[in-house]
Amino acid sequence: MDRVAPSHLPLLDQWILERLHAVVGECRKAYEQYEFRKVFNAVNQFCATDLSAIYVDATKDRMYCDAKNSVRRRASQTAMHDVFSALAKLLAPILAYTADEAWEHAAFTAGSVHEQDFPEPDPLFASGEATAKVNRLLEIRRSVQTAIEERIQAKEFTKNNEASVTLVVPEKEAVYDLLRDRQFATEFFIIADLDVSAGPALSAKAAKTGHAMCPRCRRYEPLGLGGVCGRCESVVQPLSRI
Repeated sequence: MDRVAPSHLPLLDQWILERLHAVVGECRKAYEQYEFRKVFNAVNQFCATDLSAIYVDATKDRMYCDAKNSVRRRASQTAMHDVFSALAKLLAPILAYTADEAWEHAAFTAGSVHEQDFPEPDPLFASGEATAKVNRLLEIRRSVQTAIEERIQAKEFTKNNEASVTLVVPEKEAVYDLLRDRQFATEFFIIADLDVSAGPALSAKAAKTGHAMCPRCRRYEPLGLGGVCGRCESVVQPLSRI
């Protein structure tokens, strides 16, 4: 695997590794005190909420549709490699056979998972800077999702990625620049477009996008002459010359 250096990881990948850093520390402490239920609860919460409901949901598109060697795709591979390795080791004393089978299937290191040391918290992801930003983005996402759900219930469209959202955030919003980054914002909120501006208070409105669906990635994007979105065109064109 061609790893991406921590300093080059996009925000979401930094965030999931910050969360992993916290979970590893929590689980090691619980094991030292023989509090196995705390280990299970910490890992279960991490997998159900941070991984499944946020990280994987937002980044699976780049795994399927970005160019094979794109930084974003390799960043997700880097993060998931580290997440898998840590979780397999943390769960080995509790799910002995399952952890060993998963480790053997991954085949990225020799030997049994039960021969590995426990993961250590990674000081490179101890700052919490990405976590603070994502926590704020999740607050904003709740307002965005409420606006989208209203339009879905009104049967204007049926899926999040059909939504074009107009968002107002308070003056001097800490994550304003991230929200202005279309690639990041549409990935994080899983929407077609985001128009953001500063105002007195947080508010969001949603409407059906005017973009057509790209037949390759199935996102609603401006389509080029090749009939696919710009990202997909940049991925497909080099392949057609092989």
